[in-house]
Amino acid sequence: RAPRVQDVFRRAMRAYTGTGGETKDNFDAARLFRIAADLGHAESQYYYAMCHERAEGLPLDNVAAAHWFRLSAEQGDESAQLSLGECYRFGRGLAKDNAKAIQWLSKSASKGNPRAQDNLAQTYLEQGMVVEAARYAHLAADQGMAGAQFNAG
Repeated sequence: RAPRVQDVFRRAMRAYTGTGGETKDNFDAARLFRIAADLGHAESQYYYAMCHERAEGLPLDNVAAAHWFRLSAEQGDESAQLSLGECYRFGRGLAKDNAKAIQWLSKSASKGNPRAQDNLAQTYLEQGMVVEAARYAHLAADQGMAGAQFNAG
């Protein structure tokens, strides 16, 4: 019988973090994340993207990372939405696109993610949209983001 996707994910996380009596093994973690990611598991897609982005168990590949972030983000994963927004903001694995960065960062920020709120504030500020920038800087600062506290003034 095939293992359940959640069981594969849990095994991958134990290998990735070296917890639950497992030795940290990024290669095995990446392999297991891929199995669950191929089955549509959003968290596994996110972590598989992270393996690519950080070259943990896989070669550094920002294009592949952006692909897997997108699959996870489209399922509503808050961390993947943030990461995909950063890919667009910085042109990492995708062409730089501020409108798409704002779109994805907004999705994560609306769920209360302070890093997304701070990124959104910075993106708006870079475009001279000071009112929007201040709004998100304050939201991030209220959650303890040090850089946002400075920007929120």
